[in-house]
Amino acid sequence: MIMRKIILKSIIVIVGSFIMGAGVAIAVCGRQGADPLAVVWDGMSNVFTITVGQANIVLNIVLFIIAFLLDKKQLNLGTILNPIFSGISTDFVMSIITIPESLSMQILQSTLGVFIIGIGIGMYTSVNFGKSAYDALVFGVASKYGLKLFLTRMIFDALMLITGFLLGGTIGVSTIFAVLCMGKIISIVYEKSRYYELKFLYIA
Repeated sequence: MIMRKIILKSIIVIVGSFIMGAGVAIAVCGRQGADPLAVVWDGMSNVFTITVGQANIVLNIVLFIIAFLLDKKQLNLGTILNPIFSGISTDFVMSIITIPESLSMQILQSTLGVFIIGIGIGMYTSVNFGKSAYDALVFGVASKYGLKLFLTRMIFDALMLITGFLLGGTIGVSTIFAVLCMGKIISIVYEKSRYYELKFLYIA
């Protein structure tokens, strides 16, 4: 029974991470903004003369330490699986899609990507089998202080957006959409996923 739960949870984390990664690729290729974290990475790369990838690593280490100190129950195997499989998915999807020529289509594509990111995050976090550093921090704060998940995510996304902007990061239309709507999308998908996982898969 324990092994069955581990396997099922791992599969859901991997599938959710793939969906999340695909959303990142779609949003990025839309060129009109993505996750607010990307704004911070962009800003850090400008200020500290490092690559966006290096900025991602540095920020994740900092967030991981904070999340661990706040609520280490949010960290598990999924903390490792998520960045691996979302990264694979992002690279694959970016290799097969193109950048829209019109501004309206770019905005539409980036916004769709943000929506898909939210679905992926809501799905992979629903099994409570470990979360990425940023998601672990958001869920940890919401759990510890009894806050609504969507509101906590919105606050953190807004803080990331402001921080990234002050560092000189680029903000797009869809980044604003992410701040306003990502938390709600994640919250809805999370609750629905939990319901069906408990009802049909019997995993808590």
